[in-house]
Amino acid sequence: MTILPDENAEQMQEEYVCAGCWQRLSLEYTADKTARVTCVRCGDDRGFVHKSWAEKQREHDFADASEVKRLLKKLGVIDQQSKTEEEILADLGF
Repeated sequence: MTILPDENAEQMQEEYVCAGCWQRLSLEYTADKTARVTCVRCGDDRGFVHKSWAEKQREHDFADASEVKRLLKKLGVIDQQSKTEEEILADLGF
């Protein structure tokens, strides 16, 4: 759990995301002008990473996913052509 003065907590919320899910941090304000910084999804145990780092990781992950998809198509593991919604539903028995 991270408790900071309101101003510092707001700055942290702007510059950092959860280290576990890379989502926006939540602030819970208290009566003594402090705020608890936490992740709604992961709780207090995961820590925080800078937003720019998380954005670079997302870009890298997207590039990796595109490359894997291309290779799986080349190997015939996934279809070269996308199916229509009707074809997918028919394959599922609807």
